Amino acid sequence: MNPDILIDTNVVSYLLLDTEEAPGYRALIKDSKLGIALISVAEINAGVSAAGWGERRTRNLNRFLDGFIPLYGTAEIALLAAALKARAAKVGRQFTWPDAWIAATAIWHGLPLVTHDRDFFGIPGLELWTLLDGWHVSESIAA
Repeated sequence: MNPDILIDTNVVSYLLLDTEEAPGYRALIKDSKLGIALISVAEINAGVSAAGWGERRTRNLNRFLDGFIPLYGTAEIALLAAALKARAAKVGRQFTWPDAWIAATAIWHGLPLVTHDRDFFGIPGLELWTLLDGWHVSESIAA
């Protein structure tokens, strides 16, 4: 099964923790097959480990993550992530490796990225779905 969209780490966290942003993102992604980059799984588990979650909460997290379709890395995604990071540095933008990997995964698979992070704005070829700045529908932002 292939996903329809890729969910950024922050939106996964909102949905998991049922934050104030969660209802809006649930409405935005309704009826979509949700993909997740493995770097997001790593980021979430690092946060859980740092927060000292117990066995029960961690088990619930893993059940929650089972609802996402994992998108594995490839050499092509790695090369695209490196190119995105280098391009960002050239124009004086900070772009973390996890964000570069997530953007590259979305671009490589031709999926919109659902995010609540402005760091993804202006990346050529990356379609964003976000509730930031009043957006409530799919937006394509190409530089």
